Amino acid sequence: MTRPEKAHFQSPSRRTRFLLSVFLLWGIVVIAKLAQLMLIDREQYLTEMTRRSVFWGCVPSRRGRLLDREGRVLAWSTRHFRLLWDVPQDMDAALRDWAGLKAAYAGLRAWSDDDICERVGTSFCVLEDVDVTSVTTPQGLLGIQGVRLESFFVRHYCPDPEVAKSLGHVEVVDGVEVGVSGAEKAHDALLRGRSASYRVMVDKDGKWIPETWQKTGELRPGFDVHLPISHPSTRLSSTWSERPSGKTTAVGGRCTSI
Repeated sequence: MTRPEKAHFQSPSRRTRFLLSVFLLWGIVVIAKLAQLMLIDREQYLTEMTRRSVFWGCVPSRRGRLLDREGRVLAWSTRHFRLLWDVPQDMDAALRDWAGLKAAYAGLRAWSDDDICERVGTSFCVLEDVDVTSVTTPQGLLGIQGVRLESFFVRHYCPDPEVAKSLGHVEVVDGVEVGVSGAEKAHDALLRGRSASYRVMVDKDGKWIPETWQKTGELRPGFDVHLPISHPSTRLSSTWSERPSGKTTAVGGRCTSI
């Protein structure tokens, strides 16, 4: 065999080795990338996937009451509800849901088609404080997709300015009443309680999948706190004369059974 023929015969073998080297290098890169996804970045990707598919929420607990030495209530919280509505993107669906809202809740103010059109595709508060006696059909109200009730608390204090000053006040942080001054701050750990927590899966549009709702933490209302003071004013005797009901009360920062 001549030299040119021999060189021509060996050249395909070199090309084959070159192609095999390319495929081998490509395989190494693919395996390294898979190893990175499965071992190194696995937790990061799982966390991101869970964050997008699961909604975590909480239900605030009722804050405990402040009472004087005789058991008269000086500070207390009441639960209220906001009516929220995620307006559909489709105008016809929005008008249909609005008609359902008006049928389920008596006394909603009249809205024109233009008012609805301005809110299409948005989420807004229909009512800041829902009067439960005005809800004619609760099932019909909550059966409308995108309609939900959000609870919140309002803190009340006795009308005497001197006593109210010593009690201090609270601020709402992430839906929870937190004491920031006076007795509210001093006994905040006892008064605050523990919020309930839950998780629920959401679809690709971010809407809840009801059958996946799961409670993840128990609700515990705050403890009542008896302050070592006596209110001298007779103006309060008729309003704050009853001893509150409850399992546990705190006296001077200590929990005692009543």
